[in-house]
Amino acid sequence: MAIGAEDTINGKRLVCIVVLQPVETGPPEDLIAQLKAYTEQKYDPLAQPDEIHVVNQIPLNLSARISQNLIRLVYEGKSPTNFGTLGNPGTLEEIRQSAGRVNHLKTP
Repeated sequence: MAIGAEDTINGKRLVCIVVLQPVETGPPEDLIAQLKAYTEQKYDPLAQPDEIHVVNQIPLNLSARISQNLIRLVYEGKSPTNFGTLGNPGTLEEIRQSAGRVNHLKTP
């Protein structure tokens, strides 16, 4: 799943959030490099995501649709006011923590 997150330099940056199948895949850093290389080869070097986050679940509403707006808000550090019919709200916290680690590393 991909979102367009706010970026102070370019306006938006491509952030991908992925769920791995339960198989032995090796360290996540190696997998993230493989995913970026695959995207560059399959589509275009400019289509390469700026960030890739591995999570256990994607937040879905009760109709099994991905809640991209909520994910974008949480990723950007904003507090969503309406969770609506989100079936698994705990997954938003995992995305918030993953984004916080990355944003913390980018802060000078």
